[in-house]
Amino acid sequence: MGSILPVINSVLVLLVVIVIYAILAVDIYQNRDKRFENLHESLFTMYQVSTGDSWASDIARSLFYVCMQDGKAVGSPNPPGVPTGVCEVGTNEFDQGTLAFFFSYSTITGMILLNVVIAVLLDNFTRAAANEDQMIRSERAKELEDADEHHHSKLCIDPVLYELAQFESLEQLNKMILDLFQAINKDEKAELSFQDLQNGFRALGTDPQIHLSVDDFEFLTEEYQLCSAQKKVNYKMFVKIMKHQLENFSSRQITRALQEMGDPDCVEAANLVAMKLLLIENRKKMSRKIA
Repeated sequence: MGSILPVINSVLVLLVVIVIYAILAVDIYQNRDKRFENLHESLFTMYQVSTGDSWASDIARSLFYVCMQDGKAVGSPNPPGVPTGVCEVGTNEFDQGTLAFFFSYSTITGMILLNVVIAVLLDNFTRAAANEDQMIRSERAKELEDADEHHHSKLCIDPVLYELAQFESLEQLNKMILDLFQAINKDEKAELSFQDLQNGFRALGTDPQIHLSVDDFEFLTEEYQLCSAQKKVNYKMFVKIMKHQLENFSSRQITRALQEMGDPDCVEAANLVAMKLLLIENRKKMSRKIA
């Protein structure tokens, strides 16, 4: 309803101008042209002028000359609209008022108000299109948010992350990630595509089995920031991905442990919160490096 009101207002302004000029035309041209004998005839004639339908050649020009007597218009010459027309009463004179009347009317209605109506229609159309696009974007963002929440609660590669979380030193973690990459990359490729990773994770034989989807791949690569332009992953990228996801896995485990604790004020809970804050801070630093 809010989008249609500006259109209605602009059309009403146009109609008011047409009515005003139609009333003036009855007063001025009632005795000179049958098309202005009464208000409804005049309204239709002025509407015709606003559409540009033969208004200059058929309507306005026929009124350019008028028979004048004692300073008053008493009729139209025969033939009308020409300086050589014969008047039964009075003399044939050029009517400057007719030129001003139709020039102002055609300018206001045909060049200004009609364009205002069109502009309002286009503005409402673009607004509606923008609103629809915004709704689509919002729905997409909500879907991504839901998917993100799903990934944050549980990932398909959690069985692998659980094994990696058993490391005792950074060197051991790097060795475990290297062994994982080699186990996935049986063909010893320099870069692995989504299909390669999907097949490689499935072949690990974990319980439950890992089924990597396109959405999982997009999430793991931070919306393709941690892969090449061809959406492939080399060993260096794979290490970053696994370490990032190991941090996420640890954060989820800490959250789950906090939820299961009976006493949120105990020392263990405080330690877990501190560990989670450290993980978040480290995650922020890693995100800034990626950006």
